[in-house]
Amino acid sequence: LHFSYYCLKKQHYMCLKGLVLFAKNQRKEGEELAKKGLYKNMKSFLSWHFYGLLLLKKQEFVQAKSAFKMAHNNCKTDLQTLRDICALEAHLREFDGLVDSNRRLLAERPQVPSYWTGLGVAFYLNGEYEEAKNVMDSLLISFTENLKEGLKISEVLQFQALCLIKGGLYKEALEFLEKNNKGFREKTVFLQNKLTCYQGINDQEKCLETLEELLELHPENMDYYATVLENKGISTSKPLSKEKQELAETIISDYLKKNPKSLSLKLLLLKYLSTD
Repeated sequence: LHFSYYCLKKQHYMCLKGLVLFAKNQRKEGEELAKKGLYKNMKSFLSWHFYGLLLLKKQEFVQAKSAFKMAHNNCKTDLQTLRDICALEAHLREFDGLVDSNRRLLAERPQVPSYWTGLGVAFYLNGEYEEAKNVMDSLLISFTENLKEGLKISEVLQFQALCLIKGGLYKEALEFLEKNNKGFREKTVFLQNKLTCYQGINDQEKCLETLEELLELHPENMDYYATVLENKGISTSKPLSKEKQELAETIISDYLKKNPKSLSLKLLLLKYLSTD
Protein backbone atom coordinates (compact mmCIF):
# COMPACT_ATOMS: atom_id res chain seq x y z
CA LEU A 1 0.00 0.00 0.00
CA HIS A 2 1.24 3.50 -0.87
CA PHE A 3 0.35 6.12 1.72
CA SER A 4 0.82 9.80 1.12
CA TYR A 5 2.88 11.93 3.46
CA TYR A 6 -0.35 13.51 4.68
CA CYS A 7 -1.80 10.14 5.59
CA LEU A 8 1.31 9.13 7.51
CA LYS A 9 0.99 12.28 9.60
CA LYS A 10 -2.40 10.99 10.75
CA GLN A 11 -1.69 8.71 13.70
CA HIS A 12 -4.36 6.11 12.98
CA TYR A 13 -3.10 5.75 9.39
CA MET A 14 0.35 5.01 10.81
CA CYS A 15 -1.17 2.30 13.01
CA LEU A 16 -3.11 0.94 10.03
CA LYS A 17 0.01 0.81 7.88
CA GLY A 18 1.84 -0.89 10.75
CA LEU A 19 -0.94 -3.50 10.90
CA VAL A 20 -0.72 -4.07 7.14
CA LEU A 21 3.08 -4.42 7.26
CA PHE A 22 2.77 -6.85 10.15
CA ALA A 23 0.28 -8.93 8.16
CA LYS A 24 2.70 -8.90 5.18
CA ASN A 25 5.33 -10.55 7.41
CA GLN A 26 7.27 -7.35 8.06
CA ARG A 27 6.55 -7.87 11.72
CA LYS A 28 9.23 -5.73 13.36
CA GLU A 29 8.73 -2.71 11.10
CA GLY A 30 4.95 -3.02 11.34
CA GLU A 31 4.87 -3.20 15.14
CA GLU A 32 7.27 -0.26 15.50
CA LEU A 33 5.21 1.89 13.15
CA ALA A 34 1.96 0.98 14.93
CA LYS A 35 3.47 1.87 18.33
CA LYS A 36 4.82 5.13 16.94
CA GLY A 37 1.39 6.09 15.65
CA LEU A 38 -0.21 5.15 18.96
CA TYR A 39 2.27 7.17 21.04
CA LYS A 40 1.62 10.26 18.90
CA ASN A 41 -2.03 10.30 20.00
CA MET A 42 -3.06 8.05 22.90
CA LYS A 43 -6.63 9.34 22.66
CA SER A 44 -7.25 8.03 19.13
CA PHE A 45 -9.72 5.15 19.35
CA LEU A 46 -8.77 4.02 15.83
CA SER A 47 -5.10 3.81 16.79
CA TRP A 48 -5.93 1.66 19.81
CA HIS A 49 -8.23 -0.52 17.71
CA PHE A 50 -5.62 -1.11 15.00
CA TYR A 51 -2.97 -1.81 17.63
CA GLY A 52 -5.36 -4.27 19.31
CA LEU A 53 -5.81 -6.08 16.00
CA LEU A 54 -2.03 -6.31 15.67
CA LEU A 55 -1.78 -7.83 19.16
CA LEU A 56 -4.58 -10.20 18.22
CA LYS A 57 -2.51 -11.30 15.23
CA LYS A 58 0.36 -11.99 17.67
CA GLN A 59 -2.09 -14.07 19.77
CA GLU A 60 -1.51 -11.81 22.77
CA PHE A 61 -5.18 -11.96 23.72
CA VAL A 62 -5.09 -10.27 27.14
CA GLN A 63 -3.10 -7.30 25.80
CA ALA A 64 -5.37 -7.12 22.75
CA LYS A 65 -8.43 -6.95 25.00
CA SER A 66 -6.81 -4.12 26.97
CA ALA A 67 -6.14 -2.22 23.74
CA PHE A 68 -9.73 -2.69 22.60
CA LYS A 69 -10.96 -1.44 25.99
CA MET A 70 -8.81 1.68 25.60
CA ALA A 71 -10.33 2.18 22.16
CA HIS A 72 -13.84 1.81 23.58
CA ASN A 73 -13.10 4.23 26.44
CA ASN A 74 -12.08 6.84 23.85
CA CYS A 75 -15.20 6.29 21.73
CA LYS A 76 -18.20 4.81 23.54
CA THR A 77 -20.31 4.75 20.37
CA ASP A 78 -17.97 2.40 18.45
CA LEU A 79 -19.81 -0.92 18.57
CA GLN A 80 -17.25 -2.83 16.50
CA THR A 81 -14.69 -2.43 19.29
CA LEU A 82 -17.25 -3.63 21.82
CA ARG A 83 -17.99 -6.70 19.68
CA ASP A 84 -14.25 -7.44 19.52
CA ILE A 85 -14.09 -7.20 23.32
CA CYS A 86 -16.99 -9.68 23.57
CA ALA A 87 -15.20 -12.14 21.29
CA LEU A 88 -12.00 -11.97 23.35
CA GLU A 89 -13.84 -12.30 26.67
CA ALA A 90 -15.56 -15.43 25.37
CA HIS A 91 -12.20 -16.79 24.18
CA LEU A 92 -10.57 -16.02 27.56
CA ARG A 93 -13.54 -17.49 29.48
CA GLU A 94 -14.14 -14.17 31.24
CA PHE A 95 -17.87 -14.66 31.42
CA ASP A 96 -18.64 -11.95 33.99
CA GLY A 97 -17.07 -9.41 31.66
CA LEU A 98 -18.85 -10.99 28.70
CA VAL A 99 -22.22 -10.39 30.38
CA ASP A 100 -21.35 -6.73 31.03
CA SER A 101 -20.09 -6.15 27.49
CA ASN A 102 -23.19 -7.72 25.94
CA ARG A 103 -25.38 -5.62 28.21
CA ARG A 104 -23.70 -2.50 26.85
CA LEU A 105 -24.17 -3.70 23.28
CA LEU A 106 -27.85 -4.32 23.91
CA ALA A 107 -28.27 -0.93 25.58
CA GLU A 108 -26.83 0.75 22.48
CA ARG A 109 -28.88 -1.21 19.93
CA PRO A 110 -31.93 -2.88 21.56
CA GLN A 111 -33.54 -3.20 18.12
CA VAL A 112 -30.94 -5.80 16.99
CA PRO A 113 -32.10 -9.39 17.79
CA SER A 114 -28.57 -10.81 17.71
CA TYR A 115 -27.59 -8.62 20.68
CA TRP A 116 -30.41 -10.16 22.73
CA THR A 117 -29.14 -13.59 21.73
CA GLY A 118 -25.59 -12.60 22.66
CA LEU A 119 -26.68 -11.52 26.14
CA GLY A 120 -28.66 -14.72 26.62
CA VAL A 121 -25.66 -16.86 25.66
CA ALA A 122 -23.40 -14.77 27.94
CA PHE A 123 -25.72 -15.41 30.90
CA TYR A 124 -25.78 -19.12 30.03
CA LEU A 125 -21.98 -19.35 29.90
CA ASN A 126 -21.81 -17.53 33.23
CA GLY A 127 -24.10 -20.11 34.82
CA GLU A 128 -27.05 -17.71 35.14
CA TYR A 129 -29.55 -19.99 33.44
CA GLU A 130 -32.74 -18.31 34.66
CA GLU A 131 -31.51 -14.91 33.44
CA ALA A 132 -30.58 -16.47 30.08
CA LYS A 133 -34.09 -17.87 29.64
CA ASN A 134 -35.67 -14.55 30.62
CA VAL A 135 -33.64 -12.71 27.98
CA MET A 136 -34.81 -15.17 25.33
CA ASP A 137 -38.41 -14.75 26.53
CA SER A 138 -38.03 -11.02 25.91
CA LEU A 139 -36.56 -11.76 22.48
CA LEU A 140 -39.58 -13.84 21.46
CA ILE A 141 -42.01 -11.22 22.74
CA SER A 142 -40.24 -8.30 21.05
CA PHE A 143 -39.20 -9.85 17.73
CA THR A 144 -41.81 -12.45 16.86
CA GLU A 145 -42.21 -11.06 13.34
CA ASN A 146 -38.45 -11.21 12.69
CA LEU A 147 -38.31 -14.78 14.00
CA LYS A 148 -41.23 -16.12 12.03
CA GLU A 149 -39.02 -18.67 10.26
CA GLY A 150 -39.60 -21.97 12.03
CA LEU A 151 -35.93 -22.80 12.35
CA LYS A 152 -35.12 -19.60 14.27
CA ILE A 153 -38.06 -20.06 16.65
CA SER A 154 -37.04 -23.70 17.16
CA GLU A 155 -33.46 -22.71 18.03
CA VAL A 156 -34.65 -20.19 20.63
CA LEU A 157 -36.99 -22.78 22.20
CA GLN A 158 -34.20 -25.37 22.30
CA PHE A 159 -31.96 -22.89 24.07
CA GLN A 160 -34.65 -22.01 26.61
CA ALA A 161 -35.27 -25.70 27.35
CA LEU A 162 -31.53 -26.22 27.79
CA CYS A 163 -31.40 -23.31 30.26
CA LEU A 164 -34.12 -24.92 32.41
CA ILE A 165 -32.42 -28.33 32.24
CA LYS A 166 -29.00 -26.93 33.15
CA GLY A 167 -30.59 -25.11 36.06
CA GLY A 168 -31.98 -28.41 37.36
CA LEU A 169 -35.58 -27.30 36.81
CA TYR A 170 -36.67 -30.58 35.22
CA LYS A 171 -40.40 -30.34 35.93
CA GLU A 172 -40.52 -26.77 34.63
CA ALA A 173 -38.55 -27.90 31.57
CA LEU A 174 -41.07 -30.69 30.90
CA GLU A 175 -43.96 -28.23 31.14
CA PHE A 176 -42.13 -25.89 28.78
CA LEU A 177 -41.48 -28.70 26.28
CA GLU A 178 -45.09 -29.86 26.31
CA LYS A 179 -46.36 -26.30 25.94
CA ASN A 180 -44.09 -25.55 22.97
CA ASN A 181 -43.85 -28.99 21.36
CA LYS A 182 -45.13 -27.71 18.00
CA GLY A 183 -42.36 -25.11 17.85
CA PHE A 184 -39.55 -27.67 17.78
CA ARG A 185 -38.40 -28.51 14.26
CA GLU A 186 -36.00 -31.23 15.42
CA LYS A 187 -38.04 -34.04 16.99
CA THR A 188 -34.87 -35.86 18.07
CA VAL A 189 -33.66 -32.86 20.09
CA PHE A 190 -37.14 -32.46 21.60
CA LEU A 191 -37.23 -36.11 22.72
CA GLN A 192 -33.65 -36.03 24.00
CA ASN A 193 -34.53 -33.03 26.17
CA LYS A 194 -37.57 -34.89 27.51
CA LEU A 195 -35.39 -37.92 28.23
CA THR A 196 -32.93 -35.79 30.20
CA CYS A 197 -35.80 -34.34 32.24
CA TYR A 198 -37.28 -37.75 33.03
CA GLN A 199 -33.84 -38.98 34.05
CA GLY A 200 -33.48 -35.90 36.26
CA ILE A 201 -36.70 -36.66 38.14
CA ASN A 202 -35.95 -40.41 38.08
CA ASP A 203 -39.11 -41.41 36.20
CA GLN A 204 -37.95 -44.69 34.65
CA GLU A 205 -41.26 -45.52 33.03
CA LYS A 206 -41.36 -42.24 31.09
CA CYS A 207 -37.67 -42.65 30.27
CA LEU A 208 -38.36 -45.99 28.58
CA GLU A 209 -41.36 -44.57 26.69
CA THR A 210 -39.23 -41.69 25.37
CA LEU A 211 -36.41 -44.08 24.45
CA GLU A 212 -38.86 -46.15 22.42
CA GLU A 213 -39.84 -43.03 20.48
CA LEU A 214 -36.18 -42.20 19.89
CA LEU A 215 -35.47 -45.74 18.70
CA GLU A 216 -38.29 -45.49 16.19
CA LEU A 217 -36.47 -42.50 14.69
CA HIS A 218 -32.94 -43.95 15.06
CA PRO A 219 -33.09 -47.75 15.24
CA GLU A 220 -29.30 -48.11 14.86
CA ASN A 221 -28.32 -45.82 17.72
CA MET A 222 -26.37 -47.96 20.22
CA ASP A 223 -26.44 -45.25 22.89
CA TYR A 224 -30.22 -45.44 23.09
CA TYR A 225 -30.15 -49.23 23.48
CA ALA A 226 -27.47 -48.90 26.16
CA THR A 227 -29.67 -46.37 28.00
CA VAL A 228 -32.61 -48.80 27.83
CA LEU A 229 -30.45 -51.47 29.44
CA GLU A 230 -29.18 -49.04 32.09
CA ASN A 231 -32.78 -48.10 32.95
CA LYS A 232 -33.52 -51.78 33.50
CA GLY A 233 -30.58 -52.15 35.88
CA ILE A 234 -28.12 -53.66 33.40
CA SER A 235 -24.71 -51.99 33.44
CA THR A 236 -22.97 -51.52 30.10
CA SER A 237 -19.55 -50.97 31.68
CA LYS A 238 -19.30 -53.42 34.60
CA PRO A 239 -19.26 -57.26 34.68
CA LEU A 240 -22.76 -58.76 35.01
CA SER A 241 -24.15 -61.66 36.92
CA LYS A 242 -25.52 -64.58 34.87
CA GLU A 243 -29.08 -63.48 35.66
CA LYS A 244 -28.46 -59.93 34.41
CA GLN A 245 -26.67 -61.26 31.34
CA GLU A 246 -29.65 -63.45 30.42
CA LEU A 247 -32.00 -60.49 30.94
CA ALA A 248 -29.86 -58.37 28.59
CA GLU A 249 -29.95 -61.13 25.96
CA THR A 250 -33.74 -61.34 26.24
CA ILE A 251 -34.23 -57.57 25.88
CA ILE A 252 -31.90 -57.34 22.88
CA SER A 253 -33.46 -60.40 21.25
CA ASP A 254 -36.91 -58.78 21.55
CA TYR A 255 -35.61 -55.70 19.74
CA LEU A 256 -34.02 -57.93 17.10
CA LYS A 257 -37.41 -59.46 16.33
CA LYS A 258 -38.66 -55.97 15.46
CA ASN A 259 -35.51 -55.05 13.53
CA PRO A 260 -33.76 -58.28 12.43
CA LYS A 261 -31.26 -56.52 10.14
CA SER A 262 -29.91 -54.21 12.85
CA LEU A 263 -26.11 -54.42 13.08
CA SER A 264 -26.07 -52.41 16.31
CA LEU A 265 -28.32 -54.93 18.05
CA LYS A 266 -26.24 -57.86 16.81
CA LEU A 267 -23.08 -56.24 18.18
CA LEU A 268 -24.78 -55.63 21.54
CA LEU A 269 -26.01 -59.22 21.62
CA LEU A 270 -22.47 -60.49 21.09
CA LYS A 271 -21.35 -58.36 24.02
CA TYR A 272 -23.88 -59.92 26.38
CA LEU A 273 -23.86 -63.49 25.09
CA SER A 274 -23.34 -66.01 27.85
CA THR A 275 -19.83 -67.48 27.92
CA ASP A 276 -20.97 -70.78 29.46
